[in-house]
Amino acid sequence: MRNRITYAGKEFSDDLGAAYRLTTGDCLLETSALSDSLAANTLEFEVDSEDTSLTQYVRNDKMVYEHKGKLIGTFYVQEVARIGRYTYRFSAISAMGLLMGKTHYGGLYTGHTVAEVVSDIVSSTGVTVEIKTIFQGHKLYGWLPIATARDNLAQVLFAIGAYLRTLANGVLRITSLYSGVGWVRGQDKCFVDGSVNYGTPVSRVIVTEHRWELGTESKELFTGALNQGDIVRFDEPVHDLKANGFTILESNCNYAKVSAGTGTLTGIPYLHHMRDITQPVAANGEGDDVTVKEAYLVSLVNSVGVAERLAEYYAHQETIQQDAVWSGEQPGDVVRTAHPYGGTAEVFLASVDLAMSGILRAAESGVVGYKPPQYEETVLFDQVEILTGSGQWTVPDGVTNVRAVLIGGGRGGKPGKSGENGSSGKRFSGSSLYYDSGNMSPGSGGDGGEG
Repeated sequence: MRNRITYAGKEFSDDLGAAYRLTTGDCLLETSALSDSLAANTLEFEVDSEDTSLTQYVRNDKMVYEHKGKLIGTFYVQEVARIGRYTYRFSAISAMGLLMGKTHYGGLYTGHTVAEVVSDIVSSTGVTVEIKTIFQGHKLYGWLPIATARDNLAQVLFAIGAYLRTLANGVLRITSLYSGVGWVRGQDKCFVDGSVNYGTPVSRVIVTEHRWELGTESKELFTGALNQGDIVRFDEPVHDLKANGFTILESNCNYAKVSAGTGTLTGIPYLHHMRDITQPVAANGEGDDVTVKEAYLVSLVNSVGVAERLAEYYAHQETIQQDAVWSGEQPGDVVRTAHPYGGTAEVFLASVDLAMSGILRAAESGVVGYKPPQYEETVLFDQVEILTGSGQWTVPDGVTNVRAVLIGGGRGGKPGKSGENGSSGKRFSGSSLYYDSGNMSPGSGGDGGEG
């Protein structure tokens, strides 16, 4: 038995006499070099069987894929289609796919730890996420919108420079990656006809840093009739929610869950400040700009590290697509392999697409020369202090790096200018002086003051 899938008490295999015979299959494993998006691993295969009950599946039931007794991955069934009299096609996803179907209501974070935020994101999803110790206590500052649990988890990873590993047992692990060469293979393990893409040169990366502070101007967020348990969403974070005509049952800066009633909901939007951090990539300044504007957890504490990480990635534009005999390498590993055009290359694997057979043929793609950054080498600040007024600030013990952002007061206002005198309306008749109100006119007003 070379390939085996167990699911709902059934065993699918490629043995000739199997009651549930695997005829073809494909297993796609992926990761992102920047953690800016999180893809779900997928498993698709076809089975020949006389069991017509296979179409009576339970969505998200677990299935396990093994090759020659080695566990390859844990997946969750999404669809079973009957495509022939005795043929069925199965589609399944990894645990990351389960997060794609769950909503996270976000929030505003002011020093919350990665462990706290990730726990909130994956709560009630049924997905287990482990976090490497060095990332657990890292503090986050910024905002997460209402989005899928997958998208908000990606925002966290992107901000702190972590990666997500999907373990074979289905557990998701937030971790750093080994930057050294993990696998070595020669030309004899590579199939012919690999290809190379040299990409588009990048001149610089521009990362937007975000900061929110309490606003002062109230805004109407909703008016009308609501049913019990309705959720009112906001298109920007707000504070000081007030309801008239119904009751707020629960809320955060992104939404309010309310009771039945007819009335008005108001709140005060936060002030959103943005600043662009620029990091050069090409020494000659030639190439395109890469911009990152909507990574809302990129803040004062991590923007420099994010920009440096992006610049390092975009400095490596050569990518390789190549089929090889699979030895167990995973997306996120660095592999020293035969280059399709001669010599060798060290490749950061982004995807591994396994075709089920006696040997696993892997269609692999990756970035040449890129090494995943180490957390210890990334510029990250873990404490924020806001200073006002005058005085002296003492650097705390153990602090070796400080970034200061100085915000000066606005200039003072200027007074307006005096207006001109109006005409008096004097008239003379002979030697007599008298005033004619119809002959009076106002003078021009003076210029206004400046704020």
